[in-house]
Amino acid sequence: TVLADTVASRKRGKHGIPPAVQWAQSPSEVYMNVKFSAKWDTPATLGCELDQVKFNAGNFVLFSSKCPRAGKKFELKLQLFGDVLEEGSTWRLESVGRAVLTLKKASPAVWPRLLKSKAKPG
Repeated sequence: TVLADTVASRKRGKHGIPPAVQWAQSPSEVYMNVKFSAKWDTPATLGCELDQVKFNAGNFVLFSSKCPRAGKKFELKLQLFGDVLEEGSTWRLESVGRAVLTLKKASPAVWPRLLKSKAKPG
């Protein structure tokens, strides 16, 4: 079945687990707190290393990390409500299985939501 194939491919590491995310904004930036866990209220996976972080020209963000000790890979692909600039956007690893991303908005404005789509991701 499709579900069994999806579960099996995730176990083989072909697809990453979406991490838990909190976000906030100012008119000029979007702030994202990423936790290496499937849910915000569960313990984070420790020992993770950022595999890649990309801020595409436009409104796409790609974030992935590998956690070798736990055998997990976290992956986040977002199409944001508005455009962000690669230049001026930053990221850093924090303690206890977290990362922080600061995205520079292309045009100052308060977004009504983080994502372009009104539908819940996943």
